[in-house]
Amino acid sequence: SSPFGPGRGFEPAQILAMSSILQRVIFDADDLRLSDGGLLANYFERWHKANLELFAITSGDPEENAAALRKAGLEQYCEEVLSLSTPTQFASIGSLLYDKLKRDGWVPREQLVIFRSPQALLSIWREDSGGARRCTLGHTVRFPDHIENGLSKQLLDEVDDRVTNCSAKLTTHCFLGAHQGQS
Repeated sequence: SSPFGPGRGFEPAQILAMSSILQRVIFDADDLRLSDGGLLANYFERWHKANLELFAITSGDPEENAAALRKAGLEQYCEEVLSLSTPTQFASIGSLLYDKLKRDGWVPREQLVIFRSPQALLSIWREDSGGARRCTLGHTVRFPDHIENGLSKQLLDEVDDRVTNCSAKLTTHCFLGAHQGQS
């Protein structure tokens, strides 16, 4: 019986905007199954309407990834495709996010980083030299390595829950997995 429930005069995007302190969702463009564009578009559109900035990160050419997102109908929801190699070389996602923190004031607790790679997410907590960072560079969600057919609606619903319920004070980490069909 929440005042934000159905029939209470609030649209889902408004509810999302009121309940989340997130400013941006950052995802791995190289690992995203763009054949799931229709399913992904539902979530990307919802997050975009809630004024969340969506950023794709690639280790390669950002123009190629932007073209792939465009072909899948997802580019319209993304602010930018960031590259670890062009125009500036970054050793890791953590290095790129640290640069964004210094240059653009990206606040770690205002961003959710969604990746499958444990090494990529480790760079959120650790310097490229291996030492601990002074702060974690964002909330993180990691998907299991064994997912081969793209993200299921069930897993995207779990990410959506993280998007709407991130902590305002501390960064959090979540590993999404399934056992016997249950997440």
